[in-house]
Amino acid sequence: MIHVVKTNVNTPTPVDAIINTLLSKDKLRASININPPKDGGKAPDLQAIKSALKSKNINFGINEKLLEEISDTPLYNTNIVIAKGSKPISGKDGEYELLFNVERDLKPKVKEDGTVDFYNLGIVENVEKGQQLCTITPPLDGKDGMTVTGDPIPFKPGKSAPYLLGKNTKYNEDNTAILSTIDGQVSFSTGKINVNEVFTVSGDVSSNTGNIKALGSVTIYGAVQPGFTVEAKGNIEVNGNVTSATLKAGGDIVLRGGLIASNIYCEGDIA
Repeated sequence: MIHVVKTNVNTPTPVDAIINTLLSKDKLRASININPPKDGGKAPDLQAIKSALKSKNINFGINEKLLEEISDTPLYNTNIVIAKGSKPISGKDGEYELLFNVERDLKPKVKEDGTVDFYNLGIVENVEKGQQLCTITPPLDGKDGMTVTGDPIPFKPGKSAPYLLGKNTKYNEDNTAILSTIDGQVSFSTGKINVNEVFTVSGDVSSNTGNIKALGSVTIYGAVQPGFTVEAKGNIEVNGNVTSATLKAGGDIVLRGGLIASNIYCEGDIA
């Protein structure tokens, strides 16, 4: 009797592990996901993993240590982040610092002896020609980023400090400071630094303003109340009465109201 032994002529073909490479939309992360080998196929080795990354142009931020660990102990059917790019670092905006008081506290000051000073409230911010009014810091560069495919990601540049030049001001030679071009009174309004030759008082010189001492000229649309002093390097013009007060001018004094029991000093004319 003859026995026939059947053999499987359809022996499965070995299938090597398949290394799938995944790239994030922003190209800042690359992952691999390995399909396991079948029927005796080859597990992924280090060279195979590197070849898979190279085929997708992944060449930056690769975790070499992790590559070796995966090749020694493969992890299948799992997304593994294998490379990370670097995000760009934005530049720093330019800055400025004002070197004078913007908001003035015109409240009476309490002296060391406990008395209250209603006269010297510091309403006028005097500056001299050439005086530094503001410092300016230029914008600083940031740092480019890099995708895992080696493409640079430009950084966002910082903005320059705002343009602050107003009346009678200028930049220094390297644009890192703003200077006054005259003797006068400095102010900051509508985003500009201005130095005015004339300090204007819209009402009376009184306990609401305190004494006035200006390097430029002074124009007062009201009166000068008793006990108060107005000093100016330039001219003084008063539209109201001057009563029991003191006026000192390096230029002319123009009085459009009455003058009652007051002290007047000027180096120019009195009109």
